Amino acid sequence: MAVGVTSFTPPAGPGGVYSGNVFWSKADAGIALAGGKVSTWADQSGNGNNAVQVNASFRPTWTAINRNYNPSLYFNGNNDHLTMNDLVASSSRAVSVFAVGTNETGGDTWHSMVSGQATGSWTGGGYGICSLDGTSNTMGLWVNDYLANSAYATWVNKPMAINEGEYGRGSLEFYQDANLKATDIYTGIVGDNGTTHIGGGNATSFNHKGYISEVLVYNAKLTNLERRKVNSYLGLKYGITLDRTGMAGKYLDSQGNTVFSDGGTAMYWNDVIGIGRDDNGTLMQKQSKTADDSTRLFIGTLATSNPNNTGTYSSDDQFVVMGHNGGKLCATDASNLEKPDAISSRIEREWKITKTNFTGTFSLDFKLSGCANLTNITDSDLRLLVDGDGNFGNAAIYATGGGVTFSRSGSVITVSNISVGAIPANSTRYFTLGSISPSTPLPIELLNFTATPTGTTVQVDWSTASERFNDHFTVERSADVLTWESVATVPGAGNSTQLLHYSTVDASPLSGTSYYRLSQTDYDGTTVRSQVVAVQMTAEKPKAELLPNPASDEVQVFLPSGETEGWQLTLLDQTGRPVFMAMKATSTGFLLDVRSLPAGIYALRIAGNGRAWAERLVVRR
Repeated sequence: MAVGVTSFTPPAGPGGVYSGNVFWSKADAGIALAGGKVSTWADQSGNGNNAVQVNASFRPTWTAINRNYNPSLYFNGNNDHLTMNDLVASSSRAVSVFAVGTNETGGDTWHSMVSGQATGSWTGGGYGICSLDGTSNTMGLWVNDYLANSAYATWVNKPMAINEGEYGRGSLEFYQDANLKATDIYTGIVGDNGTTHIGGGNATSFNHKGYISEVLVYNAKLTNLERRKVNSYLGLKYGITLDRTGMAGKYLDSQGNTVFSDGGTAMYWNDVIGIGRDDNGTLMQKQSKTADDSTRLFIGTLATSNPNNTGTYSSDDQFVVMGHNGGKLCATDASNLEKPDAISSRIEREWKITKTNFTGTFSLDFKLSGCANLTNITDSDLRLLVDGDGNFGNAAIYATGGGVTFSRSGSVITVSNISVGAIPANSTRYFTLGSISPSTPLPIELLNFTATPTGTTVQVDWSTASERFNDHFTVERSADVLTWESVATVPGAGNSTQLLHYSTVDASPLSGTSYYRLSQTDYDGTTVRSQVVAVQMTAEKPKAELLPNPASDEVQVFLPSGETEGWQLTLLDQTGRPVFMAMKATSTGFLLDVRSLPAGIYALRIAGNGRAWAERLVVRR
């Protein structure tokens, strides 16, 4: 099987950045299969530098659907790799490399995604994007001599990431998802890089384990604008939310025009996804989804893969791009949200969406979370709320038959045929989902939940504005936001549309800082939980110092008595779920990188040496 293995003169380049591009491979073009494995990955730059593997035992596997409905190549970490010509002159003082994919635990030492290593020696010249070992803990760029000229950073465990290394003008820079992670100073030549490899150095060493979807090599250092255009192309194609600082808060088309902006804040810079056609930038994305598949955006009919979507764009340079505020995909705590008088409830999540030159129709899928009352949703009650400034008190309301069409399959709600009547062309709007019925789509409308120290006890109070099939509440307590125990069970009201108040007392609270949350259980056993609140009792507990706190970029953690060994740190959000962050040990404790985290309150769980507790960490933007 061969998929377009032909030579051609490309009219454009990735993100519109073609100058200096000496190699470009992407898993949706130029694939030749032999025996079900990839024998050739054709160069799309027009230079004929095809990546090949003549040994059938060393060929990677092509996967038709991997990330955001697009294909990838899988490298087994043992001996899979592809080779091509020497791409960068030995005397060159500039190189830029992009590798889009995953980095799985395992594989050989160095775990190379792209490397141009001089034969027989890492110090004889060359370049590469690789991790220091197969543990997926570090990732970086090296040039000429990895011992002296390398920029490595802690690997952020993601489903898919854009790893970018650039050398030129006296420095090495390593980026992930447009976020500058590490730098090093170097002014020499790249040096002899011999044969360039993808997915490994040879059949026995340096082999990458994981997926690779796209590889770009330039014999130049890109400008900031060029870097942002390439990252915008890759981010939209693979559904990767880019670092807003590195992107100056904007996604760009191949001409440098803004197709999505955060408006100077990070409020809607979560799960940014988009569809679009950009011929100069070689983008043809007809459907897109978030990494957790909770939201999908598409033209035409949603297909198994992007290439199989038969929808069309009427002309070039059309985009629909959106991001959300991080709210829940249900209506818990809905009383504090703006909504028109005709709307009984709405989900917490809000989206910002920008249409550029797009005049057709598109559709959206929303997968409601477990805190929504899925068994009692009436499709005809659902409404799309669209607003011009993000305050939904005066939002326009769209129902089936009124410019859009609603349908539902289980927890997935589809809003189809959204036209310029609801969201005009060349406009930015805000939207969310609502209901005209109290029973859709929430089990309870929780107004507040508090836990307050009162002498030697803790008073727990909460109120609801409405309840639907609510069997009971359970007050739960934890010392570390990971292990929870029941404190009290309080019967619910069943069905109610009145304001109700509840309270209970924890007569034997934990010493020091402890955490409380409220679990609500329906008649059918469905359980949802509130956000976590912290309570400080006067008894002494182990103490770690977090500086600064609040924080926006890095946090130094100083552990008790200056201890640095035997500790495990886990950061949890307000629902008690772990969140990933970059972290490294220091001589006095740990250094946390929180620049990729949304603003909010987190609990840093600290365990080890026979102790476990949590510290409160505030992240600000």
